[in-house]
Amino acid sequence: MKALIAIDSFKGSATSRMVNQAVAAGMKKLDPAIEVEIVSVADGGEGTLAAFHENGLGELLEAPAADLYNQPITANYVLLDQETAVVEVAEAAGIHFLTEERGACEASSFGFGQLLKTIVDQQPAVQHFIVGLGGSGINDAGIGMLQALGVSLKKADGTEIVPGLAEIAQIATIDASQLNQQVANKKFTLLTDVENPFAGKAGATYTFGRQKGVKDLAAVDAALQHYNQKLAELTGVDYAQQAGTGAAGGIGLSFLSFFQATYVSGASYMIELLGLQEKMQQVDVVITGEGKMDRQSAYGKLPTVIAQKAKLSKKTVIALVGDASEVSEENYQAGIDLVLSLPRGPLSLADSISRTEELAKLAGSDIMRILSI
Repeated sequence: MKALIAIDSFKGSATSRMVNQAVAAGMKKLDPAIEVEIVSVADGGEGTLAAFHENGLGELLEAPAADLYNQPITANYVLLDQETAVVEVAEAAGIHFLTEERGACEASSFGFGQLLKTIVDQQPAVQHFIVGLGGSGINDAGIGMLQALGVSLKKADGTEIVPGLAEIAQIATIDASQLNQQVANKKFTLLTDVENPFAGKAGATYTFGRQKGVKDLAAVDAALQHYNQKLAELTGVDYAQQAGTGAAGGIGLSFLSFFQATYVSGASYMIELLGLQEKMQQVDVVITGEGKMDRQSAYGKLPTVIAQKAKLSKKTVIALVGDASEVSEENYQAGIDLVLSLPRGPLSLADSISRTEELAKLAGSDIMRILSI
């Protein structure tokens, strides 16, 4: 028997590779003869850099940057080839940088803009950025990124707005005459796993703002809509309803307005890049999964897209998840044959996280028992 294991990372507990290796170990414990191929995967969120580097695609490099409070950090990126770099917004503006003391109001994408500039300085041959949008802690629509790259956003009194959310609603003018052209003339491919528009009830703030510490959702959403209006006046194009612009605090709106940027499904892009479709044709069973699976997972999330691709080759698909409490019939209708949950019996979240690898090994053995029936 041959198996392909391609499980997404479990946020806060295990990387894709760690989960994959643990499941493979559990399977081999029961059947040492089984042939297993593991592939680190991601969909533009946490683990995107690892999905490239761990699969032998590109070189993992470091660059000085700043976090979402403009504190100095070292960020990673992958040089895929001489002309292509892979970056994650979360490397400089991730939700893990947020603090209760400073909160969402001061959080800015300024450091991510600095990161882009630094990579261009370090790698002058780079012409294309692949950008993972997931895992961000920002809600500033990429305004900080633009400021880091030379765009000026001023209030009516002529002073520059401060980084973060506090003064977005006061933007009176946007001047892009000093935009860093070494960055602006690059191509950007934006990887996302969401289809939310920029603003409104289904937009960046109302959908994701609370988890980032935004308290007054209505006020922040209104501020972002004001920014969009100013952008539309400047560029003559309104991108706010484009699917995906609600990802990463609305940063895509700024990308679309000032750069050569295109949104793509992170899951589909990575599956094609990693050659998963071809790999699936060579195996008997495909094992995928994610930290939590619910009905939303059936609509474009990585495990579902993997399952749908596997079904084109009529393969058995098993999904291994950390939380299966909200799995619905829609998940099965989307192509998954069986969903297994890692936890065995009542476990606290802390215990589940600390025992992820152990539980994944046990799940791997369970999978072999199921397949032998």
